[in-house]
Amino acid sequence: MNRESILEICLGITAGLLIVVIAAFRSSKLPSKPVLRRSAMIALLTYAVIAVPVFTINGMTVVGLIALLVVVVLALVGSRLAGSYASSAQEEPATRYVRALVGTGLATVLLIAGGQTLALVGRVDPRIMILVIAVVAAVLVAGQGLVASSRISSLSMWLLVVPILIALALGFMLGSAPVVISPIRLVDSTPIAAILAIAVAVFVLGGADRSLEAFNKLGALTPVRVIAWVLGVILLVVVGLLMFFGGVMFAPSMEFFVVPANIDALPGLAGILLAILTVIFSALVANALAGIGALWNPQEAQLAGEDDSQTTTSAPRFVAIGAAIAVVVALLGVGSEPLIVVTSLLAVATVAAHIDGTASPGRGVIAGAIASAVAAAILIATQQLVLGWASIVATVIVALIAFGVGRSASSESSQGVASKVHTGS
Repeated sequence: MNRESILEICLGITAGLLIVVIAAFRSSKLPSKPVLRRSAMIALLTYAVIAVPVFTINGMTVVGLIALLVVVVLALVGSRLAGSYASSAQEEPATRYVRALVGTGLATVLLIAGGQTLALVGRVDPRIMILVIAVVAAVLVAGQGLVASSRISSLSMWLLVVPILIALALGFMLGSAPVVISPIRLVDSTPIAAILAIAVAVFVLGGADRSLEAFNKLGALTPVRVIAWVLGVILLVVVGLLMFFGGVMFAPSMEFFVVPANIDALPGLAGILLAILTVIFSALVANALAGIGALWNPQEAQLAGEDDSQTTTSAPRFVAIGAAIAVVVALLGVGSEPLIVVTSLLAVATVAAHIDGTASPGRGVIAGAIASAVAAAILIATQQLVLGWASIVATVIVALIAFGVGRSASSESSQGVASKVHTGS
């Protein structure tokens, strides 16, 4: 890094953080419907960030791009199905705690991705960026919840225009369009097991994602419009990079460092890009943390302009706890892939236990959480804590246990009520 670029990089990151704070407090009015819709798009883009490393490790081609688009859609499908077939029983404390762990896991993965990306572009210490983004996002979300995350996310959606233009400029000016369909380089295909595993993980994570649920209840998660914009953003960015990299994109790899390593050749570009990336990853983390807070402070009524009688004072505390855990785990150097596996196991426990017909889902969630811990321990012991066939099998087993215990608990409660009625008569 040139000495002259140090100031520019510092100013870029600082500007990004200031933009995040200003965006969160830019208005005293509640977020409008378009703002909430753009926020839902950023919430869905979370799963592109989570899934893309699975495809780029062995080299992403246009086929991998199509698979990535399908995987991202599965998050929305999982969220809507979870809402449609959820049990009518009131959410119990056990469910909230487990779903909070799911949100914490998502925040951790996003912090790791944000730290690595900003370190790649600005050559800064990723640990510092993880800490800074987590603190700023947690403070804003603890203060305003979904209101803050919605405003930040809405702005981030507009700012995504810059990465799109950069990717397309690289592709058309320094690459070739035909190579997207016919790569000029050889590539090892991504294992089918890894693709299926990330698809299953994203599906259940989407079903347990509290922020997606909130946007769905508010009517902001309109499938056609949200999917079209989200897939459009992914498509434009990845196609531009595929043209530039000869039809195959490897990450991490030495060639992927070419652009960041020379980005300060254009004065001001590094600072602008760092500012935008700081805003985007702050929005992604804020969305995950807002989902944690919404478990104790449902803000759907407030955002819809109705009476907000369910507000509690517990949400900021749990947001802070979730952010602190996410920072510690991210700084410990735990890989994103094991975190995705463990988080998806907890997510499927909450989703399966709340399928319609389970009148006492709390027991199912507890049983599923215990089964998730046991499954994770077994996967660690067998060195299989990665996305693959073993993680898929573990997910299915945890789902069956959570659903079975939830159903049996509801049957027991029904029999108890029937016996009391019979005794009273």
